[in-house]
Amino acid sequence: MDEILMTGPPAVDSRPAIATTGLTRYLTLDGHGAPDAFPAYADALRRVATALRLPVHPTEALWWSADGGPMRPERMHAWRWSLLQKVPLETGTADVAKASATLRGIVPEGLLSDISVASLDEGTVAQVLYTGSLRDKAPALRMLRDFARTHGYAVKGKYHEIYLDDPGPHSPPDARTILRLPLVRSA
Repeated sequence: MDEILMTGPPAVDSRPAIATTGLTRYLTLDGHGAPDAFPAYADALRRVATALRLPVHPTEALWWSADGGPMRPERMHAWRWSLLQKVPLETGTADVAKASATLRGIVPEGLLSDISVASLDEGTVAQVLYTGSLRDKAPALRMLRDFARTHGYAVKGKYHEIYLDDPGPHSPPDARTILRLPLVRSA
């Protein structure tokens, strides 16, 4: 398989690619365990973005394991995740506080008070557009890790998903998700 190098927007087909990302700013909400809270968290982030008069981007999530172990369904107790909504780089905590104040009584207070702003620059990544149920993504992730390894990279950092379609329990069977792994050159 040929290596595809790209800078800029995410992968747009099902071929794995090595890409370079830049600095991105996000509204974030952190969670743990099964992603049952995704719909409420994503709604809160979208509402804050809308209150900021910003475009709503696809929901994204970073995933990792609290103990560094594998992310398997039988180990959900160790799963950690951050739900993300892209915002302009100049967005700050004061902006979020002002927008959140307009949403009191509409969005649960516990969610509003937990929203933070963070910047992320993953640098070099391997990514692929995956189509299907997220419950069945394990083979695509293995293929992506193998692709990175055969191109001289090791995976390092939090696993990233970009949901081009609803990631919730009612997602379509052909839901599209960009699977992304941050990389470092192998020694």
